[in-house]
Amino acid sequence: MNRFKHIVDIIFSGHIPEIEDLKHTVNTLQNTIIDFQININKKDQELQLLKVALAKDKLSQQIGSERTEYWDNKWKKSNVTFKAQDNTSLDVRNFILEKSYILKPVADKYAQIEDLDERAIAILKDVVARINYTSDKIISGQEEYWQNPEETWQNKRDDCDGGSNLIASLLILSGVPSYRVKVACGDAILKGKRFGHSYCVYLADDNEWYTLDWCVFSGDSIRLFKKKPHKLRTDIYADIWFTFNNQYSWAQKSFSYSKEDIKKNNNET
Repeated sequence: MNRFKHIVDIIFSGHIPEIEDLKHTVNTLQNTIIDFQININKKDQELQLLKVALAKDKLSQQIGSERTEYWDNKWKKSNVTFKAQDNTSLDVRNFILEKSYILKPVADKYAQIEDLDERAIAILKDVVARINYTSDKIISGQEEYWQNPEETWQNKRDDCDGGSNLIASLLILSGVPSYRVKVACGDAILKGKRFGHSYCVYLADDNEWYTLDWCVFSGDSIRLFKKKPHKLRTDIYADIWFTFNNQYSWAQKSFSYSKEDIKKNNNET
């Protein structure tokens, strides 16, 4: 009541400046309320977007977990060893690195490629360009010798298994999930003849496996990537003996492979 009387007194007393100040105060309060409401609406929109993003991330993690579970268990796991060095049986999983101080700077460069399919083909192309195919006999004096991927990268030479293990290591070190990476050892066909071969296979975004073969069939691997999956390339890739990555190995049963085992059924080159 006193406030109303004060306003009436101002009007009849002719104190116009006070009326203008009052109008300014009212306008300021109105603008403050409007800005406050805008901020509330903005924060509400941000909250809704955050909820959507969290839901998508949760769904993505769930899908990723389901894909991992599916592909890790699609084939029966088996402990596979190979006489890979000095006629000593070694677990094949040890030849795919998940930690490497030597290869980390290299892998970090590939990690900048966000699209994993593009990352995979970039690694394949670089390994093809860098590594010279050289037989184990020349490198080590032995018929069969698997180098560590760090050695293959630095020495710039190896045979099929060395380059395949290097590609798989770079993929995993760069952040590609392990379930999307395997090295396959088995029969390949060239000019109608079978021979023992090792090559990397990669699970692309279209849920198909593609070969990342760096040596014998490198041109085809690059040209047919995301066009013709491994399962349709039976003219080149025949029976698989075993596959592996840094976490698991798969074969029809647990047993060790040696050069003699391969020669029983294949004329290896």
